[in-house]
Amino acid sequence: MRNTALSRIRTIAFFLFILFAVPFLSAAEAQKGQFFRGAERAHIVEETERLAAIQKLHEKDVLSLPGVIGMGVGLDAERRSLVFLIVVDVEAEMPELPKKIEGVAVKVERRPQDIPLDGVPACAQPCHANQLALPVEMGNSGFTNTRCSACTLGFKACKPDTKEVVYVTNAHCSTDVAGCVGGAAVGTGTVHVSPMDAVPQCTLASTIGQVNQHATPSCALGATNTVDATSVTSSAGQTQLSIRDIGVPSAFPGTAVVGDTVQKSGRTTGYTQGTVVSTNFTAVVSGYGCCGTATFVQQIRVDANGPDPFILGGDSGSALLNMDGEIVGLLFSGPSSGSSGNANPIASVLSALNLTLDHTQCIECAATTAAEETPDPEGTLDVLYGVRDRILDKSERGREYIALFYEHSESVVRIMKNRPMLLGETVMLLMEHTPTLAELVSQGTTSFTREEIEEISWLLRAYQKTAEQELDQALEQLDRDLRNEQLLGEFGVYIE
Repeated sequence: MRNTALSRIRTIAFFLFILFAVPFLSAAEAQKGQFFRGAERAHIVEETERLAAIQKLHEKDVLSLPGVIGMGVGLDAERRSLVFLIVVDVEAEMPELPKKIEGVAVKVERRPQDIPLDGVPACAQPCHANQLALPVEMGNSGFTNTRCSACTLGFKACKPDTKEVVYVTNAHCSTDVAGCVGGAAVGTGTVHVSPMDAVPQCTLASTIGQVNQHATPSCALGATNTVDATSVTSSAGQTQLSIRDIGVPSAFPGTAVVGDTVQKSGRTTGYTQGTVVSTNFTAVVSGYGCCGTATFVQQIRVDANGPDPFILGGDSGSALLNMDGEIVGLLFSGPSSGSSGNANPIASVLSALNLTLDHTQCIECAATTAAEETPDPEGTLDVLYGVRDRILDKSERGREYIALFYEHSESVVRIMKNRPMLLGETVMLLMEHTPTLAELVSQGTTSFTREEIEEISWLLRAYQKTAEQELDQALEQLDRDLRNEQLLGEFGVYIE
């Protein structure tokens, strides 16, 4: 009985959510913040791969030159072409560098040494170091309870093999008492705010999870790293899916391309935007506790947009997102000036920690069980996943409804287990309207009769009768929106 009830939660959630889904985005709207678009973007991606192969042949020699601390595939924005970006320590003498490598121009920048960006003194508003009530959003202050330092809560994810929901931050934000990166034992508590931000300072604040797994960088001679990351088991009552000042991220990872505008929300500098200036970037990062200097390959390099810092100490662990709300990386280091930041590519982070951004994989599959009870299980599943992936996930509003489902799923389970007749009514209503949902997925618009609206409204009110306060309020708002024809019309849903 438990599996049957749980398996149908998402069926209800999808049915309620589609009423407020936006129509498909146009190609231009789906490319916010991109310097290269369409065929030109595809060409740049191919060129990046070609230059990455050339970089691999020459990088060791370039990085061996005194003062060189980074190299990657960069951008000549004026010529709309790729170059090799070489970063030289601002305090070192300028080495003799080639002007071209295999015919590709070289661009040189002078910057301070890259360091892990944890642990800073108090910051001025609009930083995110304030204590907030739980569940707290990502993008706020958080650290393990082992050391008086400060970092940022990055993003939430799902560990499919164990069905655990976690949040992700950096391994150097999860140390032992000596400050050794990734030294906190599995099960160690993590807190919001960071101990450095607590009042009085260096005391513990609210527990928001326990260390689950580390992907710790190595400083061994000749070692290369792709990830500095830690996952922390954290429930919906402790942390939220949304990111402060950004909103709910996409359930699908994005890919960074040079020239893209990106955004982050962090403990020290709050919400900032930057520009991807290099991919396949190799960064030599000094100052790792109990370790020394670590070399990272295949990284994303971001420069601040304007004179204000993009990322400072305490912002380590921030999620890096494109302007469509897709997570593209995990920020971890940069020069102390804040002019630049380095991020692990999101694909590398998810692979290293065995995670996915699709949280439904940590919930028993309602869609599958419901579909098995219909005449066309495969077709029904296609429709349900289409509503989530092709409509809801394309807008901030849709992603908020997905997050709402995750937040209230346990309450819905209890109602369904206690009221099996209501469960049956929900499944029947879903089966009746599967063709309508399919039309919404395929065409971006659909219609309901007023009688159908009343049926759906009845279902919402039926759930409200035994709902807890927060779920009751959410259902009440859904019922009000359901009767707002102007709002529905904006979302491609019309009343006949």
